[in-house]
Amino acid sequence: MILSADRLFGLSFWSAKQESDAGISDKASGTAINLVWGDNQDVTLYSIPRFAFDYMIVQNVSVGGSFGFIHRSASDELSGGNASISHDLPSRNGFTFAPRAGYVLGLSPTFALWLRAGITYFTDTVKQTEGSITTKTTANGISLDLEPQLVILPVPHLGLTLGPVADIGLGGKFKQEITGAATVEYSSNVSNYGLVFGLLGYL
Repeated sequence: MILSADRLFGLSFWSAKQESDAGISDKASGTAINLVWGDNQDVTLYSIPRFAFDYMIVQNVSVGGSFGFIHRSASDELSGGNASISHDLPSRNGFTFAPRAGYVLGLSPTFALWLRAGITYFTDTVKQTEGSITTKTTANGISLDLEPQLVILPVPHLGLTLGPVADIGLGGKFKQEITGAATVEYSSNVSNYGLVFGLLGYL
């Protein structure tokens, strides 16, 4: 069994494209550098540190993956004199699921190559109500993930991982619903390329 904390530090170059049926498109791109701290927006999902579990089903071959969940809710109250006003802040619910398979190639007692590939699926919903108006945005997507990692084992059962990643967007959807307004829906595609660092322990 291998327990790992992936993408604890990394350099990422991401891009996102949204396009409606009417031919309206929006493109965004950027660079992210994180140290045990990532953003939770859909366009930077891939830079978020994650916990993973893998199991060696036969010699050198692993299967496993990672799972993440986020829930946020809050309220705000403004008071002064004898009056007060309170309202709910945006709520958020989302999860990510990333199954993968790998092959471990031992180079020496200290170094190994762990060739990993899989997919990531994510969904993220943000909802906010102001008076009688509710705004709800939902984003989801899927990508092909390639993660060849160099494993460095300075001591038995503990190691470091370092290597490139390619999260190749395969498609997704972005939808915005506002009370009393037409629903807007786009097809979306989010990709990410970079260099990442992590930790692992094995039994």
